[in-house]
This record gives sequence, C-alpha cells and structure tokens, in this order.
Amino acid sequence: MKKETLLTTAVLVLIALNITLLVVFYINQGREPFMPPGQMGNMPTGTGTGPGRFMIERLKFDDAQQNEFAKLRQQHQDKVQAIQQESRKLQDELFDLLKEPQQDPAKVSAIINSMGDNRKQLEQAIFDHFSSIKALCKTDEQKKLFNDFIDQLGETIGPPMQHRGRGGPPWMQGPPPER
Repeated sequence: MKKETLLTTAVLVLIALNITLLVVFYINQGREPFMPPGQMGNMPTGTGTGPGRFMIERLKFDDAQQNEFAKLRQQHQDKVQAIQQESRKLQDELFDLLKEPQQDPAKVSAIINSMGDNRKQLEQAIFDHFSSIKALCKTDEQKKLFNDFIDQLGETIGPPMQHRGRGGPPWMQGPPPER
C-alpha cells in the first residue's frame, strides 16, 4: 500500500507542477525574458534587449540617438511584420493550389512572382533600416564602429538558405559527416 500512495503522490505533484508551468508560460506569453534590475540601465522604451540593445552599446549612442533608434526600430518592426504577413498569405495561396485537381501554371507563376516581389520589399526594408541607423552615427568613431558592425554582420548571416556548417536547409543535408 505504501508504494501506491507514494506513486499517487508523485503523480499528483508532477501534474500540479505541469499545470503551474503552463500557467506561468501563458501569463508570460509575449513578454521579454526576465532581466535583473540594473541590467536594463537607462535605455529608452523600445530599445529592449537583444539586437537593439547590442547595437546601441556597440555604436555608443547617446540618449538622443537611443530615442531616435527606438523610433526607427519600431517603424522597421512594423514594416517587416506587414511584409511577413503578406509572405505567409502568399505561401498559403501557393500551397492551396496543390489541393486543386489541376494547377494553373499562370496562377502558380503569378504567386511565385509576388513572393519574389515580397522578398525584394523585405530586403529593401532591411537595407533602409540600416541606412537610417548609419545616418544616426554622428562621430567618426561611431561611423567606423558601424562599418565594422556591417562587416561582421555580412560574415555572420551569409546567403539566405545557407545553414551553419553545411549548405542547404536541414531536410536536404543528408546524414551528418563522419568524424
């Protein structure tokens, strides 16, 4: 009888922990990760953490530049989000054509061309955003830091479909190389 009581208690504790974890995830949905007080410093609202904070620190922006950067970042995020929504819509339209008994090649081509135009808009938005950030750089030091950042960014991201280590998306890579 003791084993059954112990197992029942363990199962109930695990269920309670799982429910608690789900509630915490639900409550914190969409929030930035926790950062201890003091690590955020006096960053203006909208600079957040991650790439935005990194760029502000890397480029040594003053308060006015930080505020302008926060505005640029929000505008960029809004624009990119709209482009990505359109991209998802186009991709859904394209794959919906696969459900039809026969696909209209003209329709397929038109959607793929629209997807290409959408990608072009995304790349232009990214370029414009970095161009605006460059314009925020006042000092020669900031301009040099920006150029160094761009050089590193180009090395880091590489071509769009290239994945770290080996070319192509994961499902096309085959088995890992032997060591």
